[in-house]
Amino acid sequence: MASAMKRFSPIVVTFFASFWGALFLTPVGLWNLSSVNWHISWSGWLLILYMGGIITGCANLLFLYGISLIGSGKAAIFSNMSLVFGILLSGVILGERSAWYDCIGFMLVLTGIVCSMLKNNLRPLRNIKVQFDHLVNYVK
Repeated sequence: MASAMKRFSPIVVTFFASFWGALFLTPVGLWNLSSVNWHISWSGWLLILYMGGIITGCANLLFLYGISLIGSGKAAIFSNMSLVFGILLSGVILGERSAWYDCIGFMLVLTGIVCSMLKNNLRPLRNIKVQFDHLVNYVK
């Protein structure tokens, strides 16, 4: 993936990763679909395709674009924050209550990020405005 990111744009890498992933996972999905008696309407299928294709594709595109801006090492550190935001947003949006082990996991992730930043002397907010302006211009 690293060599592909050096040669191709994030859009090309996202397209081919999604294409090959869908190609190889479709037979497994069809096999599972045939073994379960699901009753999904056409609007349900459209929603599944939208969430699986459009939303996931855009998320991967933005993630790969971020990697191209800040490098894979820094991006790997902060990719763990997706777990923290998942827990926080499940409480805010869905009203779910966090268990004690969620809080422990939250603290472990934050501790790992702080330790990595201290060890590598990273300052993630140093150029955030420049990178955000670059992202806005890239999306336009």
